[in-house]
Amino acid sequence: MVSISWTQVAAFRMARHHLITRAPRSRLVQVVREVCGIQAQVMSAAELALWARIEGITRRDVSDALWKRRAMVKTWCMRGTLHLLPARDFGLWVSALSARRGHTSAAWLRYFGLTLESLDRVMRGVSAALDGKILTREELASEIGRHMGPEIGRKLLSGWGSIFKPPAYQGRLCFGPSRGQHITFVRPDQWLGTWKTTDEATAMRELARRYLWAYGPATADDFGYWWGGTRRGAKTAVRSLGDEVAEIDVEGHRTWALREDLPALRRQKAVDVVRLLPHFDMYTYGCRPRSRLVPARLAGRIFRQAGWVSPVLLVSGVAAGTWELRRTARSAEVQVQPFRPLGRAVKAGVKDEARRLESFLGLPVRVVL
Repeated sequence: MVSISWTQVAAFRMARHHLITRAPRSRLVQVVREVCGIQAQVMSAAELALWARIEGITRRDVSDALWKRRAMVKTWCMRGTLHLLPARDFGLWVSALSARRGHTSAAWLRYFGLTLESLDRVMRGVSAALDGKILTREELASEIGRHMGPEIGRKLLSGWGSIFKPPAYQGRLCFGPSRGQHITFVRPDQWLGTWKTTDEATAMRELARRYLWAYGPATADDFGYWWGGTRRGAKTAVRSLGDEVAEIDVEGHRTWALREDLPALRRQKAVDVVRLLPHFDMYTYGCRPRSRLVPARLAGRIFRQAGWVSPVLLVSGVAAGTWELRRTARSAEVQVQPFRPLGRAVKAGVKDEARRLESFLGLPVRVVL
C-alpha cells in the first residue's frame, strides 16, 4: 500500500483545484468541470470561487459563460444545493440526480402537503408552463396554480424552492438569466439543447471518478458526504471503479485514490501558498476529514449553523483564519481574522490576493488584519 502524508494530500488537492497555479481565463468552463461544479447558493461567492482559481477572470466572464454562451448551467445539484455546472455535462448530472427518491417519501410529501399524484402533476406542469418561455418563480407558480389550484401555487412560493428541486433533478428546469431582482427558470432542453443521459450506475461511477480526481485521496463515506446520497450508494460507486482505484495510507488513515494519480501523489511536495477562499468554497467543503483543514476547537468559526460556510484564509492547504469582504460604492475592505499570529510571508500573500481582488472588483481594496 502506498503511504503519503497529509501535507502531500493538501498540496495535491490544491493543485487539482488550481489553487497553486491559477488556470487561464480560456479554461473557465474546464475548471468548473474539474472541481465538480461551483457552489452557487450565493452568486457573488461562486464568482469569487472562480476568481480564486482563474487568472484575470472578471464577473462579466462568468455571466457571459452562463447567459450568453450558455456554456454553463445553474441548477440544484449535490446535497440539494445550487451549483454551476458545465452545460456539456448536464446529461451526466441529470442521470445521477434523477434517481433520487427522497421527494417520494411519505415524510417529504406530508411536509409539503403533496401526494405522489400531485407531485407528478407539478412535474408535468413545470415542463408545460416553461415551454418556449422564461418565467420568474412567481410566474411559474402562478401558471401551475392556475391549473392545479391556488394552494399549490402558494406552496411553490414557500421555503427555499424545495418543490422545484425534483423537476430540476429530472432535467425539467434550470435557472435562466435574472430579471431585475427576480430569478427565472427555463427548460434545459430548449435553453441548452439536447443532451445524452445514461443509467444511474454509470453516472455515479463517473462522478466518483471525478470526485477522486479533485478531492482524493478520500473514502467512500467522504464521497457520500459530498454527494449527499446514501452511504451504500457511495460505496457501490467507488467499488465499481475496480482496478482504477488503489488504497492509500495517509498517516494511518485508509483512503482511495485513482491509480493513475499515484505518481503525482508520491512526488507531491509541500507548498507555501496563500489564498482567500469565499463562502461555500468547494475546497473548504470537500476537504475531508475536516480536522485536516481546521482543528476541532476552531471548526465552528468556519462551519456554521444552517449549512453556512465562512470564507477561509488558506495557507499551504489548511485554514489559518477567516476573512470578510466589505464593499461600498467606491472601495472595498478585506478584514482578516487569523487563528494565530501571521508571519511576514503570509501577510504579504494576503496583500497580494487583495491586489488581485482590486482588478476583479474594479475597486481599491484595503487589508485589515
